[in-house]
Amino acid sequence: MKIILLVFLICSCLAVRGINPCVSPSVPNAQPTSDLKNFYSSGEAVTFVCDRGYGFEGTHYAVCDDGTWWLPVCKNATCAAPHVENGKPEKDLESSYAGGDTVKFVCDRGHGFEGTSYALCDDGIWRLPVCEVRDCGAQPHIENGDFTELPTGTELRVNCKELYKRVGPETVKCASGGWTELPVCKPPCKVDKSRISSSDPDEYVLEGQRKILNCPSGHSKINVQCTNGQVIYSHCLDGQMYCVVLVMTVICIDGSIGQTDTCRAEKKKTSFSLTLLED
Repeated sequence: MKIILLVFLICSCLAVRGINPCVSPSVPNAQPTSDLKNFYSSGEAVTFVCDRGYGFEGTHYAVCDDGTWWLPVCKNATCAAPHVENGKPEKDLESSYAGGDTVKFVCDRGHGFEGTSYALCDDGIWRLPVCEVRDCGAQPHIENGDFTELPTGTELRVNCKELYKRVGPETVKCASGGWTELPVCKPPCKVDKSRISSSDPDEYVLEGQRKILNCPSGHSKINVQCTNGQVIYSHCLDGQMYCVVLVMTVICIDGSIGQTDTCRAEKKKTSFSLTLLED
């Protein structure tokens, strides 16, 4: 008989307690993870997430208790000075950082970043970059050039010999156990002295470069171009300069021809013919 009476009293208390609902909760510096209802029964909970730069002090959910909410607290989250293994900060560190602050790091020699180089203070916790070991063995070989090792120890700057032109990337990097694509140091073209007039003992034209030099007669000019190690000359004949290739666009407007280019020499003007095409 006593046992039955005790059970009845407990059930009666539970039935009376929690009859007051709670209206939608609000937490400063936080947002609910799902849509809110107008009312909540006693014992129901709502999960929140702190705004950027804030972190929970304790629980992350609100609980309705007989018409009153037990709410979480989002405080301004700060981070102590960060530390990255096998790396160092690019600038002097502060004693603490607010949420959302970033710090840039530089990996030690022989290491490289796996992803970003920035540390991020997020809700009082650092999201740190990773400096992984990079070992590509000896420096690669490049014809007609050499390398300067950069401070990271995983990147090389390409130096071509004097008068040689680099074609390709300026640096090569150690990545995934191997070196990235190497450039090519292309040699200059040596000009045939019998075809020009020059006081220099040797005349060179760099790869991809074009020079205008004096013809042997000294009365006209000659175009000299270096392409893939081969010298391309225009022609010097009888003190004249002839264009090897002349490409022109002529526009006919209202019966008149627009301004055109000509191939000239000091002694004689070359002739050419034009064919006008009408649309």
